[in-house]
Amino acid sequence: MPLIRALLIAGVVARLLLLGAVLLVNPRVESFLVLDAPRFVTEARNVLAHGVLSQSATPPITPTMFDVPAYPLLLAGLLGVFGPRAGVVAALVVNIGSFALTVGLLHALVRRRHGER
Repeated sequence: MPLIRALLIAGVVARLLLLGAVLLVNPRVESFLVLDAPRFVTEARNVLAHGVLSQSATPPITPTMFDVPAYPLLLAGLLGVFGPRAGVVAALVVNIGSFALTVGLLHALVRRRHGER
C-alpha cells in the first residue's frame, strides 16, 4: 500500500510540475484547450455572461440541452473566481486531482474486493 500511495503522489506531482513547466514555456492557456475543452469554456463563459448554458460563441445565445451542466458550472465558478487565464489553469489542476482521486478510489476498491497480492 505505501508503494502504491507513493507512486500515485509522485504521478500527481509530476503532472503538476509538467503543467507548470509547459505554462512557463507557453503561457497561452488556449493551447491546452483541445478536443471538447473549448466547448466547455464557451459554455462556462456563457453561464457567467448570460446566465445560460449555451454552446453559442456569438449571439444569439441559445440554450443547449446537449451537455450535463456539472462540469461547465464548475468551470464557470473557477473562471469567475480566478479569472479567464488562471481559471483554466485551476480547472487543469482540478482535473489532475480528480483523476488521481479516481485512481486511488479504484485501487482501494479492487484491494478491498480482491485483497493484496
